[in-house]
Amino acid sequence: MEPASSLPPDRTKIKNSFLRLLQREHARLIGRFPAARPALLDIRPLERSWGMWMPDERVIAISERLLDQCRWLPVQGILGHETAHQLVHDLYPLSSAHEPPHGPTFLRICRTIHLDPFYWRASMNLDGRLEPPCPLGPDPEDEELKPVLDKVKKLLALAGSDNTNESALALSAAERILARYSIDPEKLTRTPGDEPFRRLRLPLPGGRATLRHTLVLNILTEFFGLAAVFTWNYDPSTAGENREIELLGRPMNLAMGEYVWAFLNERCETLWQAYRPEAWKLGEKGIGAKNAFIHSLLRAFASKMRDARVKDSEEAGRTAAGASAGASAGARRGELAETDNSLDEYVKAVYPFMRRTWHRSSAVAGSPNAAGAGTKAGRELSIRPPVRGGGASGPAGLIG
Repeated sequence: MEPASSLPPDRTKIKNSFLRLLQREHARLIGRFPAARPALLDIRPLERSWGMWMPDERVIAISERLLDQCRWLPVQGILGHETAHQLVHDLYPLSSAHEPPHGPTFLRICRTIHLDPFYWRASMNLDGRLEPPCPLGPDPEDEELKPVLDKVKKLLALAGSDNTNESALALSAAERILARYSIDPEKLTRTPGDEPFRRLRLPLPGGRATLRHTLVLNILTEFFGLAAVFTWNYDPSTAGENREIELLGRPMNLAMGEYVWAFLNERCETLWQAYRPEAWKLGEKGIGAKNAFIHSLLRAFASKMRDARVKDSEEAGRTAAGASAGASAGARRGELAETDNSLDEYVKAVYPFMRRTWHRSSAVAGSPNAAGAGTKAGRELSIRPPVRGGGASGPAGLIG
C-alpha cells in the first residue's frame, strides 16, 4: 500500500479542488454502469505509477505529481484506466479472478467508456509521454496517410484558382476525399480494436466561446466530417478550469481540421487588420466593426464551400453514366449518412449531458460597410496548403 499524502497546508485548497474534478469525472465514467458504486478517490505520493486501483480499500489513488505537471486530458486517461480496473473487480468478479489484469473484460470496459487506447496500456513510465501524439491518432506523416493528405492539400491550393469552376470543383473534390477516407477506419487506425473516432484539444482564444469561434467550428463540422465541443481543461497553477475546444472525428479529418482551424483564425485577424484603416475612415470602429467584418467573412466562406458542393454534384450528375452510377452515388450517400450518425452517437457517449450553444450578434447591422467588406473577403478566400512550422507568415503548428 502506498503511503498517505502529505501535501503542505498552503496546497490543501488546490488538492481539494483537484479531488472535486476527479470525483466529477469518476461519476461520469461509472454512470454508464447502473450497478456500479463509486470508489474513494485520493491523491498520494505514488512512487511507481501515475494511478492505482486498490480493491481492499476500494480506493483509486492518483499520483500527487499530476497536480503540477499535467493537463486534464491525461488525468482523464489515467483515471479512466483505474476506473476500468475497478469496474472489472466490482461487476465481473469471475473475470477479475480468472483473466489477466488487462484482459478482454478490461478492454471491453475501456471501449464502453471511450477511453483513448493510449491509456489501455499495462504500464506508463513516470518519465515517459503522458499524452498520445497530437492529433490523437496516426501521425500525419504515416506512410499510408501522407499521400492522401498531400493530395488534399494540392486540391485546396487549386481552390484559389481564378477559374471559378476549377476552384469549386477542387474544393468539393478535397471534401469528397476526406469523406471517403473517413468511412474506412481500417486505413486510419494502427491498433487492432482501436476506436475509429479520436479526440483533439485546441486552445480557445480569449478563454470564452464567441460567435466567431462557433462559425469556424461550423465550417469544420459541415465540410470536414468533425464534431466540435466547447469543453474545459485543468490548470495546474490554480487547480482551476480553462475553456477549450475539443474536435472529435477520424484521424484524417482531425489532421485537416487542426490546420483549417488555425488557418481561418489567422486569416480573420490578418484580413481585418488590412481593412481596419478603411473602416475607420468610414466611421466604423471598435469591436463591433471587427465582429461585423469577421462574421460576414466566415459566413461568406461557408457559402462559397456550399456552392462548390452544389456545382460538384451537378457536374457529377452530368458525367454519370446510367443507373449504375446513380446507384453507386446513392450507396455512397448512404455510407456517409451512416458515418455521420455513428459520429453523433460517439459524441453523445463521450458527452452525454452536452447542450448546444447558440450565439447571436447585431454587429453586422451596426457596421454595414465592414460587413460588406468581410463578405467580399470571404468569397475570395481560399485555403492555402499547409506548411511545416509557422511564424510571422502563417499560423503556428500547421501540419506538414
